[in-house]
Amino acid sequence: LQRHGAWLAGRAGVTGLVHGDPRDGAVAEAVAELSDATEAFLFGGLTAGGATPAQVSGRMAGGSLSGALFGAEVALATGLTQSCVPIGGNHLVTGAVEGVIMALDGRPALEVMRDDVGEEMANDLSRIAGTIHIARPIPGSDTHDYLVRGLQGIDPRHGWLAVGDSFDEGDRMLFVRRDAQAAETDMQRMLKGLARRIDGRAVAGGLYISCVARGPAMFGAEGRELDMIRDALGDFPLVGFSAGGEICHDRLYTYTGVLALFLK
Repeated sequence: LQRHGAWLAGRAGVTGLVHGDPRDGAVAEAVAELSDATEAFLFGGLTAGGATPAQVSGRMAGGSLSGALFGAEVALATGLTQSCVPIGGNHLVTGAVEGVIMALDGRPALEVMRDDVGEEMANDLSRIAGTIHIARPIPGSDTHDYLVRGLQGIDPRHGWLAVGDSFDEGDRMLFVRRDAQAAETDMQRMLKGLARRIDGRAVAGGLYISCVARGPAMFGAEGRELDMIRDALGDFPLVGFSAGGEICHDRLYTYTGVLALFLK
């Protein structure tokens, strides 16, 4: 950022395409700090796959973030779509140590989860794997926005839940269900919203970043997301990648899709 301080000075409406390294345990904090330091709306994602990721900015490096910043003269419209739908209510964390939630609303966390997921899953916890996750609601959001984090393990003896994030007592959370129909419905919502916002303006090109857990594994057909984009917005050049985490504004999401449209 030091090299670009003069370019950033006094600029408004900055956006940024950002790539991150999933091996960096502080990458979510880095995204928030970069957005704050540049006052930029960020979009992008984390590398996914077995190869060792590398960042390139004059030299090869690992960790942290890389990408490109755009001034307000580059017209962009972005949208985010979720793959998971909330179930049950919003709960207060009343017992937690780092990535282990022990109690919710003063009760064992597993007991609360059983109530929310319904009798079928409550009686067969093996059905929860890959379907039920934890979400952190975003305070003040008027779009019911939330950050999904994976449910990594269950301790039936103590009633504890291991999650892919660190929670503290006093935090709020909710359970969500990964759901193909809900994901398609939310994708259509995002696309309709983008179509209204661009209001007939021509799209020069687009970038679509989709969670690696979406795609055929969720929608059942190769290219279903791309078909929905074309049907809603027409034909235009589109590139993208499958991500191990998706970046939108100043946050790191999972199980989402982020679409950025470059407008003429």
